[in-house]
Amino acid sequence: MNRKFVYLVANTLSRSRSRSAYTVHLIDPSTFFQSRSAGDASTMEDFRLPTAAMTFCKPGPESDDDPVTNNMDFMPLGKGSQSGILALDGKGRVSHYDAACQSFSHMPALHAPKIHPISLPVGDSVYVMDTNPRPGGRYCFEALVHGRGPKSCYPMDWYWHSLAAPPHARARNYVPYDSDFSEEENDQFFNDIRMVHGPEVDAHMMAAASVITVVGNSQIWISTIGAGTYSFDTASGVWSQAMDWTLPFRGRAEYVPELNLWFGFSSQDKCLCALDLTATASAMSPPLLRHQWDGIAQQEGWAPVISYIVPLGSGKLFIAEFFETKEKVDMKGGGWVYGNCDNFAVFTGVEFLEKLGGGLHMVKHRSKRYNHERFMPDWVI
Repeated sequence: MNRKFVYLVANTLSRSRSRSAYTVHLIDPSTFFQSRSAGDASTMEDFRLPTAAMTFCKPGPESDDDPVTNNMDFMPLGKGSQSGILALDGKGRVSHYDAACQSFSHMPALHAPKIHPISLPVGDSVYVMDTNPRPGGRYCFEALVHGRGPKSCYPMDWYWHSLAAPPHARARNYVPYDSDFSEEENDQFFNDIRMVHGPEVDAHMMAAASVITVVGNSQIWISTIGAGTYSFDTASGVWSQAMDWTLPFRGRAEYVPELNLWFGFSSQDKCLCALDLTATASAMSPPLLRHQWDGIAQQEGWAPVISYIVPLGSGKLFIAEFFETKEKVDMKGGGWVYGNCDNFAVFTGVEFLEKLGGGLHMVKHRSKRYNHERFMPDWVI
């Protein structure tokens, strides 16, 4: 196991409980692979957060409820977060925290703030993109690079390099989701998308990047419903269309080198699955998933919110799945409304072993349930 700890960033309150904050906690993944002293190995345990190692306060005053400018996002710096994590606020300012070195520093600001950004570390750089880029919008895709910047007087330093917008943002059928729309305008937007692409299409996924991953240490693949899959070559800075179909994952797919497979959650049934993406590049149609496992954590009545897969090395994965349950309350005049809502996550250690003659065997180790304070899920990096 190569990872000594996994970062969990919790959306919480400051010590005075008067201001929203983000606390960074270090989870030891090895504890999810240790044998139990007693009891059934399939029993789910309770998980308590370790003491916070770092706290970030929201950039604006608590009275500022703008979900864009007063929120933060977190992402890894370096493969496997080996160089720590980055904290980006809604004004484009960037900070760096490295738990291994117990250091904190300010980084150069983005050319433009990112709204719900997606990110991928490639080599020593990190690539950041708006989930839902505006057509023709400048600075929707940037890379944090360590080297000699174009306007730097220092030989080696960190700087942001602006990159070309992804082609799907320029596709004929691309209509960006606007978070400033009213609820009625969003409903009309969704209906328009479904009229064109069918009733089963999720308009959020149609309008935004639905899958992102790194292939071959230099290619960033991005999939969207309706625009296919595009590849960005980090060496040349050129986009090209890889396939005209969408990868069968949802969210991020993580590469596990010792198995030469990409792991993610299926876009169809949300089960954990794996695929060799190098074999799909020349395929004329979407591939069939050859490895699929259900029942990692989800139970009846648990609605999935977001999931994370953290490769640990040696065929081991740390899986974090966030869920919510909503209670339906009947109204006197008929109908119902949602009542209490329970927000929680399940952390699981799983290990994959190659079978003789081919195939994979999954060993599910310990699972622990974590109840988080706020409605929004946390980051697991």
